[in-house]
Order: sequence, then structure tokens, then C-alpha cells
Amino acid sequence: MKTFASISLLVSLVFLSPLVEASGLDGKAIVVGLEIEGADLVVDLNGLPLPGEELLSELGEEIEENGPEHPVVVLIHDGVPFSAMTNMRGVLEKVGFLRIRYFYFGDDKRMMGELRFLSAVPFRDKSVMGE
Repeated sequence: MKTFASISLLVSLVFLSPLVEASGLDGKAIVVGLEIEGADLVVDLNGLPLPGEELLSELGEEIEENGPEHPVVVLIHDGVPFSAMTNMRGVLEKVGFLRIRYFYFGDDKRMMGELRFLSAVPFRDKSVMGE
């Protein structure tokens, strides 16, 4: 968790300051963190742990305070399952955020990569689905 907090701070200071300044918005980007502790998914909002049942209400407050154009950055630890990433994407889009960036990182490297989600592509091939 200590590593995650350090990375959150680093991303806020280095990457997001120009992003927010260029947008003409005041303040910092909203930072959402996804990390695995034991068998549990831990969600942080701006560096503070957030229980799952409070997620929608807290994000709702953030969008009311900052608006849908305010930048959001999601930091995803490499132990987080892909389904948790896509669930968070759905939650953030449902709340109404429009400018979301996703970054994936691990403890073993001092690098982080950006993930970009494209539109879903429908398919009918049952062999792809394992049927």
C-alpha cells in the first residue's frame, strides 16, 4: 500500500499537472487506485481507501464538485484482474466522467504503461467463447 501511495503522488505531480493546466481546469486530477491485498480488491480515491459500498456515492460527489470534464486517472496494480479494471471503467463512465486515463504498474519495475480501451466489437463465433 505504501508503494501505491507513492505512485499516486508521483503521477499526480508529474503527469497530471500539465494535463489539468492544459484543460483550463483548477485543481488536481481525481486519482482512483486499484490494488489487491490478500484476496481483496482495494479501491483508493485520491489516496484514501474507499469501501466498495461507498464507491458510487463518493464518485458522484466528485463529479458534482468537479464536473464531467475533470481528468480522472486510474492506477492499476499488475495483480488486479482484468475484470476489475473493466468494472471500474463501467462505474466511472456510469457516473459520467469523460476524461479517464488508465495506467498499469508493477512493484518489480519502475515503469508504468498506459492502457487504452477501445469500443467493444461484437462477435458470433462460439469457438471464441469456448462453447
